[in-house]
Amino acid sequence: MKKYITIIVFTALALSVVSCGGLIHGDQKAKPEFARDNPFDPGNTGPALFREMSTTITPLCHGNAALGDFDNDGDLDLIITGTLTISAINGLTKTYMNNNGSFTEYNSGIPDGGPFASLAVGNINGDSFIDIYYTSGDQTNLIFTNNGSGMFAFAFALSNAGATNFYSPAVAIGDVNGDGSNDIIQTGQSSPEIVAQILINVGGAQLSNIGNRGLSGVKSGSVILGDIDNDIDLDILLSGENVSGAQVTKIFRNDGFANFTESFAGQLTGASNPSLLLIDIDKDGFKDIVLAGGNGMFNLTIFKNTGNGFTVAKTFSYFTQTFLASCDIDNDGDQDIIAPGAGISGDWQKCFIHQNNGNMQFTSLNLNENGYVKPVCGDIDGDGKQDIILVGSGTTSTPTAKVYKNYCP
Repeated sequence: MKKYITIIVFTALALSVVSCGGLIHGDQKAKPEFARDNPFDPGNTGPALFREMSTTITPLCHGNAALGDFDNDGDLDLIITGTLTISAINGLTKTYMNNNGSFTEYNSGIPDGGPFASLAVGNINGDSFIDIYYTSGDQTNLIFTNNGSGMFAFAFALSNAGATNFYSPAVAIGDVNGDGSNDIIQTGQSSPEIVAQILINVGGAQLSNIGNRGLSGVKSGSVILGDIDNDIDLDILLSGENVSGAQVTKIFRNDGFANFTESFAGQLTGASNPSLLLIDIDKDGFKDIVLAGGNGMFNLTIFKNTGNGFTVAKTFSYFTQTFLASCDIDNDGDQDIIAPGAGISGDWQKCFIHQNNGNMQFTSLNLNENGYVKPVCGDIDGDGKQDIILVGSGTTSTPTAKVYKNYCP
């Protein structure tokens, strides 16, 4: 992707995180570092500086969001779904073109849907443009292809491939059979069944359902693709509620031809309403697992990949249901974790950034934003720094859309 250096004018609304690399910005005074194992400390010190920016993004409840260069101009555009109120039964889909760091809504051809629509983005038809997997929340699962300018057209209904139409499924896009084309993994409930399906790309945004190939399905879950065992193919990590009602998190290793075998059984805990990351936190060459969700209490747990299995390396407690994102917030070459969540006290509900200090050690800081929001991060304004967008329901069930610009030097 070509790089752009852009000049951007933002209106700053609030200074959210005070320090970056030990420097103190603005009129705030330095505060003592708070305990790294307590992400709910209301102190406001940390290694990254963010400011909330004015935005024209429509605030939505039940938010879902994805970034991608839809119009192929070298910057990140945005698509969001959700509802205008917490109780609305009709959902909205909004697409925004990035113009030098500012978002402008346009009619992209993606329809509105129900209140719990799912999104996944990736090149499905092989033309190098980003396409969209979209489920409207009413058990209609569709593929929309991109003409290269950010305009999308309906291309394929997954039901035509013999696939199950799920209500709000977990979805991942990637090449699981090694043929160079992106396939789709989806899992969820289509009453009364809970199933997982692999949809192999047979060309031109056409897909073929080859069944589960060893996968077991979950509902109310999350699924992610990545090379867990370093054998140069995409394995599957999924978490959610299985057919027996148990909360599970499972790894399925790929033989390179989309045949999967469960591995490392019993080494990962389950969680309700989970969110997952698969990233190399300690830069040892193995992808580690971050799991957020409920299991009696809500936790965020980091499982270290030793190369031979997984061990618990870190746990942050007292999170509500949360979504996760990761990016290198402070430009130090490792992945930091973004986790909207809450402490026991509602006064401490925040979107936390767990800044990676190496060796599974973190400094926790927060943005002045709370509630059940979906985070996405990326370099929105082309300055080489990772910015954050939050979409979802605030703690008072109000629709939310916030943009935080990264000012870390």
